[in-house]
Parts: sequence; structure tokens; C-alpha cells
Amino acid sequence: MILPLIAIESVHVAGSGYNTVGDAAIAFLTKLADDGARARVPTTLNPIALDLSRWQNVMQMPADLHEKQVQLNRAFEKLGVLPIYSCAPYWTGCVPKIGSNVAWGEHNAVAFANSIIGARTNFESHMATIPAAISGRIPYYGMYVPENRKPRVSIEVTARLRSPVDWRCLGVAAAKKVGAMIPLFHGLCAVPTVNNLRDLCASFGPPWTSAPMLHIQGITPEACGNENAVDDVSRLDQFTISDADLDDVRRELSGNRNEPIDLVALGCPQYSLNEIKNVADRLRNKHVNDGVQLWVWTDASTRAVAERLGLVEVIVNAGGAVIADTCGCAACPVGRSGFGFRTVATDSTKSCGFLGRTGLRTYLGTVEECIDAAATGIWSRRGP
Repeated sequence: MILPLIAIESVHVAGSGYNTVGDAAIAFLTKLADDGARARVPTTLNPIALDLSRWQNVMQMPADLHEKQVQLNRAFEKLGVLPIYSCAPYWTGCVPKIGSNVAWGEHNAVAFANSIIGARTNFESHMATIPAAISGRIPYYGMYVPENRKPRVSIEVTARLRSPVDWRCLGVAAAKKVGAMIPLFHGLCAVPTVNNLRDLCASFGPPWTSAPMLHIQGITPEACGNENAVDDVSRLDQFTISDADLDDVRRELSGNRNEPIDLVALGCPQYSLNEIKNVADRLRNKHVNDGVQLWVWTDASTRAVAERLGLVEVIVNAGGAVIADTCGCAACPVGRSGFGFRTVATDSTKSCGFLGRTGLRTYLGTVEECIDAAATGIWSRRGP
């Protein structure tokens, strides 16, 4: 079957870290650029393997990884790709409008674009986004087809959502219940912020599911107003997520109390300016333990504004670091750092999911709990 091609307005390439795409990507992209290929639509890049300014003195990453990443960056730039190195192009890249067709590869961005903005994109692979950038076209299938965007299951949320971590655990709990099916969330006890919506979209994704979108009653453009996502919600399979489900996620992703911490990693998805400010405010009159590294992940443009506001200085003076261009998920090979990390505390379920698969022991908690661990060197969160 030959699929028709449709025009797209932007591309976001997920495979931009050397550790995820390797030498083959460098050769492939270089050949395309040498043959005259260029991006026809605005094309942005996901986080890369390391911070280009702090890879050595702060992160202690190996020189060979830095060299390969620079080669990959140059290959991308020859194609005319925009090096934002962000997993949130809906904030720092090319913001799509409702109903527009884009071709994005980073899952949290895909889910946010489909679910919150009302744009249309599949969860595209590296090998699909590059031709899409060059041609400005993508096959008409999947989430571009209105019928495929409808929810297949209904999730009633009875859990209390009191912190950002609760929203992240909600996404994981939902993924475990419904797999790759598109859900419709309803019954939320709290009015979500934009950050809450981002966190839910990010956690309802890899490594637990590859579903490209979700619906939230009254928020998703297709789940409110006259453009209803589904004709009869009662016909959908029904699921419930309770406080106990969120507690189960915390237990799965977090180690025991009174265990030593090597790394505290905050910002997956990469932190916004307000989130960096929150960390800086909570670090005032505190200092990171000598045996701990505190890394706050963000994109370079957000870091620049945070530096201008004095927030980076506060974090650095407290013994932490604000890391740009990369993140504590699949992009950065944290295990290759010269610090020899064995344990990591984080506020990100996604970081726990990916870093836990590399052999690191993970601890999931709120920003406050993570900063306390950074100051004491011990994980002491109570409860599940």
C-alpha cells in the first residue's frame, strides 16, 4: 500500500546524542549534506550526550565521547538543523498550532503536541525525521488520521495529585494499566498547570509505553467543546488509578531509606526557568555534600536566562551545577562519568526508568527530598 504524503510545518529529531545513534549517523548525515541536502522546514534537535561547555570539568565525561558528539553536531548543522538541544521544542523551539502537522521524534514532545496543543504527529524514528526534514513531507498515517486519535480506554483518576511527582507517577501507572492504547483521563482532583501536563505526557511514555498521545477531559482540544474525541465514553474499557497505584510506582522506582546517594539529577524533561528558580530558592543556606553531585538539567537558552537572573550562581555556590544541552535520561550516558555513579536521586520517573536499566540504583522523590539528599548524602524519604 502506497501512502500519500502530507506537508509538515516542523521536525524535531530525537536521535541527536552520539551514544544513541553512533558513527553510522555521522556518516549518513555527512553524506546527505555533502550531496546538497538541506532541511526545508524548521528542524530542531533533542538533547545530546553532554554539555559542550562543562563536559570535562563538571561532568567528567570521556574525551572520545565529546569528540564524537562534536562530529555529529557538525553533521546536523550542515543540514541546516537548529541546535536547540532541547526535549521541549514546544517551549524553546517551533511551537505548532492546533491542527498543524509536524514530524517529531522525542516522546514527551510528541505526546504534548498531540494531547495539549492539538497538533498532529506520530512518534517518529530518527530515520523518519531526517527525510521529513529534507522533503518537508511525511506519510499520512497514524496520528495524522483523525479516527486513529480517538481514545480506546477510559481512566478515572481518584488519586490525589499533590506534587509534580504525583503527576509523573500517574503517567507511569496509566501506562502500566493500558499499555499502548490511547486513554481518556477524567476525574482529576486538581486543576493542572502547564508543567503538570508536561509531566503527565512525559511519564506516559517510554520505557513503559509508546502511545503517542492521551486525552484529558476538558483540556485536550479533541476532548472538549464540540469536537468530541469519542462518541460514547461509556463504551470504552474502564480503568481507575488510585493513591495505591501511585504508591506502587514509587516503590518500584525508589530504593530504601538511609542509603547513600552519589548523584542528584533534576530535570527530565529539562527544567523550565521557574523550576530552576525553585531549586535555587531551596538551596539558599544549604550546601551539597562533598560526596554528592547535584546536576540540574536544562537547555542552553533557559540556562542563559537563569544565569542572567543569578539563579545559576546560587546553585553553583551551593555546590551544584546547571547542565545544558543534555539530560538525565537516554541522552547522557551518566554511567560513563568519571565520578563512577552507583546511586541517583531524582524527581523524574522517566530518569528512574532509563537510568535504572543501566545498573544505577534510583530513588524517586520531590525536589525538596532530592535537595535534602544532596545536602546530607543520604536518601531519607519516608513512606512509599
